[in-house]
Amino acid sequence: MGEDASSNQLDDLWDQIDAAVAEEDAFVKKSAIEELARRAESLAHETGSADAFYSLGYVLYFHPERTESGALHARVDRALLDAIKVDPHHARAWLYLGHNAYDVGEFALAKRRFQRIADGALPPYLDLKAKEMDVCCAIKTEGLRAAVLEFRRFVKIAEAHPSEDIWPKELASCFREGLTGCDQASLPQLRELAKRLDAVGNFGPWFQQIFEASE
Repeated sequence: MGEDASSNQLDDLWDQIDAAVAEEDAFVKKSAIEELARRAESLAHETGSADAFYSLGYVLYFHPERTESGALHARVDRALLDAIKVDPHHARAWLYLGHNAYDVGEFALAKRRFQRIADGALPPYLDLKAKEMDVCCAIKTEGLRAAVLEFRRFVKIAEAHPSEDIWPKELASCFREGLTGCDQASLPQLRELAKRLDAVGNFGPWFQQIFEASE
């Protein structure tokens, strides 16, 4: 297959993947994703390209049954690792490898994967999401008190981003869980960081409300 033809096929595939991922009906979504995965797998084996393998892993990541199916989870990993074999610096493949591990509680593995993403290799909003997930992994594995420095670094990075890039929903969830066992000495600096993070996003006082609810 010529390079232009394979590129056109991949572009067409991505248009349909985006539509399938956005589908709200679970049955329709599952059917569309499984058909697109067959096409992506065929294209990946025909071309051997990292982007084609990534498209396979990406579309399978959004399969409605992925987190309940060990086989689907493994297929996502396998496709994304195949992308990495072709291009070891494929940032989006590393991003979804991290997400795939995180979603099943493999937080140490997820952290290693998120940390393989080079600075500037992703669009700014995805780069910030990768850094958010890195902090979440630290909180999950070490506790909020031990992750204060990483949380501080994330807040400083977020303050340099436009507000539309900032939607730290998973970090808010981890923060809520982490506060439960956090020592009193860490609370003042965490409160300060929470206030700063709330101030730079468009999501309202998430983190300050978490503080208030924990008191």
